Amino acid sequence: MDRLQIMEAAALVVNALPAEQRPAGLQRLFSPIVQPLHQALAAHPQPASAEQRETILMFVDRLGVLFRWVRPPLRSCGCAS
Repeated sequence: MDRLQIMEAAALVVNALPAEQRPAGLQRLFSPIVQPLHQALAAHPQPASAEQRETILMFVDRLGVLFRWVRPPLRSCGCAS
């Protein structure tokens, strides 16, 4: 199992949380990704090396997995009838 699969599984766990617990669950998932991504971007606004670009893309890929799999409950978005 690779890291992206683990991120996917964690996102599915957040989906199963009651609506009032989801914001805290999302924060716990996103913080370890967003903080290092922010630091990498702040340190190197224009990534010069392939290694720096790969690091940034790794964090963006992880965010993409979370955005792909975490779904808002239908009742909170007004979509359910």
